[in-house]
Amino acid sequence: MQPRLLRQSDRLSVLPIRYGWDEDQVTFALVTEAGDPSSYKEAIDVNDSDKWAIAMEQEMKSLEKNQT
Repeated sequence: MQPRLLRQSDRLSVLPIRYGWDEDQVTFALVTEAGDPSSYKEAIDVNDSDKWAIAMEQEMKSLEKNQT
């Protein structure tokens, strides 16, 4: 008995569209209070950057504690 040769699938792989994202468009949403920095760079460039650093550290500790 001869072994059968495997054939390569001719099925097309299609990535699922989740949360309204597709390969042509990536959407990000960031909602902030008026005047709040919207990025890390903005947070460290403001006058009260020490407060933002403390807030970011507290948030990271909370995420780690909650394993999220």
